Amino acid sequence: MSSAIELKSNYTICILGCGTMGTAVLNAIILSLKESNTDNAAPVPGRFLACVNSQGSADRLKALYGDQLEIFLGDNSKAVEQSDVVLLGCKPFMADAILSPLPKGLFDNKIVISLLAGKTIATLTELTSQSSIVARAMTNTPAKLREGMTVVSLPSGVKLDPSVQQSIEWIFNQTGKSLFLDEKYQDVATALCGSGPAFVFTIIESLADGAVKMGMPYPVAIECAAQVVNGAAKMVLESGEHPAVLKSKVCTPAGTTIGGIMVLEENGVRSGVAKAVIESTNIATALGKPNK
Repeated sequence: MSSAIELKSNYTICILGCGTMGTAVLNAIILSLKESNTDNAAPVPGRFLACVNSQGSADRLKALYGDQLEIFLGDNSKAVEQSDVVLLGCKPFMADAILSPLPKGLFDNKIVISLLAGKTIATLTELTSQSSIVARAMTNTPAKLREGMTVVSLPSGVKLDPSVQQSIEWIFNQTGKSLFLDEKYQDVATALCGSGPAFVFTIIESLADGAVKMGMPYPVAIECAAQVVNGAAKMVLESGEHPAVLKSKVCTPAGTTIGGIMVLEENGVRSGVAKAVIESTNIATALGKPNK
């Protein structure tokens, strides 16, 4: 099946649910356009709408973006109607309450991009429109700094106009790195990419705590631990070598590093981190199941 939906530059994008992630994506897009960071092949947005349900949220966004952003307070229908792309940025449990009251016809021939954990393309298509294109994207909080990792899934069995995928890819490349995978990987992407930063923050905190125990001032320990993680991640990404190979290069015989590694292994750190990803994946899967 083919879709006739096509995007052209200066399209209108609506952020439906300006929570942490919705705002992070919006911020990355606006910053990139200010820097003229555009790909000639990819259509880019030219008008930005935001839906909020409180005056406080409206004031916060107005202070951040001024006239660059049109704010719709308690009027989701009007904003969706005027949009070409709708970015769902609310909490997953709020999706039904936000989408169900809206006439399905408002979503006809629109691109709907969901940032919601657990909500499948099929479920969101039922809540919006059969003639819309629903994509899922799992990103993370480092997107605020344009250092995010996003996994995008497009509807299967639908031939999309190239402009649609190009535009979606451009959006999430502004938040950091992005790649496209089949929807069956979305739950594990939620665990690895979405929850992963919290796991890494815990590791940074643990490294710093050990240094503090041995006498290092806490602020210095946090700075050192964070940069160690940052540098190690860059080595993995830029060297192309397996983490185990990079680790072995640091472990000299009878040295400090192998001694510390043995303690990590004895305390199950490797399996503990892996099990955290597994548990988070299972929870993400459960979020997509109907409440009994």
